[in-house]
Amino acid sequence: MIDLSRIKRNLQELSFPRRYGTNSEKLAFEKIKQKIEKLGLKTESHSFVFSTFYSNVLLKIYVILVFIILFLKYINVTDVIFILFLGIVIFLSFLLFLISRNPEKIKFGNKLSSQNLLIKLNSEAEIGNKKEKKKKLIFIAHVDSKGQTLPIIYRILSYYAWMISVLFLIILFFLRFFLQIQFFLLFHSIASVIMVINLISCIFILINMSNNNSDGALDNATGIAIVLELLHHFQIEKVQSKNYEYWFLFTGAEEVGTMGARFFLNSLQKYDKNEFIIINFDAIGKGINLFKFGEEKNDFLKFINLIFKSARDYNLEIKKGRKIIGVHSDGWISAKKGFNGIGFGDISVYKYVHRKHTIDNIDYELLCNFCRVIASAIYQ
Repeated sequence: MIDLSRIKRNLQELSFPRRYGTNSEKLAFEKIKQKIEKLGLKTESHSFVFSTFYSNVLLKIYVILVFIILFLKYINVTDVIFILFLGIVIFLSFLLFLISRNPEKIKFGNKLSSQNLLIKLNSEAEIGNKKEKKKKLIFIAHVDSKGQTLPIIYRILSYYAWMISVLFLIILFFLRFFLQIQFFLLFHSIASVIMVINLISCIFILINMSNNNSDGALDNATGIAIVLELLHHFQIEKVQSKNYEYWFLFTGAEEVGTMGARFFLNSLQKYDKNEFIIINFDAIGKGINLFKFGEEKNDFLKFINLIFKSARDYNLEIKKGRKIIGVHSDGWISAKKGFNGIGFGDISVYKYVHRKHTIDNIDYELLCNFCRVIASAIYQ
């Protein structure tokens, strides 16, 4: 029932630039919706408006503010001037922190519109008025894609260089109070080198812009193809497990601060969060990494163990993933909002995401077997 040719066809049909908030993103949603309606299923479309300030501007402001403070300390301005600027920076940082706590509510800056697409199978409404609450599995894939000015490896390196240089400069400035005068030249030489590193990393962060040049095959047409195939599989009543409800969610504007997932998760406030297990699929190419998030409760851990058992049955290796700096996914925001779940990606091909052509980094048979693993785990 899991069809390799259908996975390949869906992935290729949805591999075209579809930056968040653009007509191409809307076209991708329309293609997905048409595929689902051909199965005789109803879809729920939820539109929303968001600002790009949180994802595209906020970090750059923080970088500039921190550089100003470090530079003033480096040139050793008078205490009055430094304290004045430090107070201004702290005030602005606190204000930005308050604003960014709920970025989906920001109403200024460049505002765009997007949508989420939701399909429910075996839901409470469909099974009658039973009091028993079923665990809800939410299969998520984001629809939008983006390109970037710089390859993602340079972006990651610039983040690391910025943070490490900031830390070293703070330590150096603290040690300066205890240095004897004969060591001042050595201190300034070391501090100068680190300030240059910090400046270069700041420039890299500031010039890295989003664009619509990536076909998004890897990130995230792979996730879309997987969720579509699982939907196609589970919509056949005889293969549905009665232990679960199945929700299939295609989110918009993930690449600009996980906006689609934020709006969707906010809509679940009437539910108990423990009713849900979220399964996020994002950029799976030639290998699979599993990322856990949320509280490790017994039923959740049992579900994860079933996935690993099913993977062994299909001779498919699933590795435990590690957190990568700067990565915000629909799985990440689900954890931030208190939901339990797992995310699947592929660290080995991460360097290719947000690039112009990424379809050569995808193993279709891997995606097919992976769908079989997920389906098999759910039946057990």
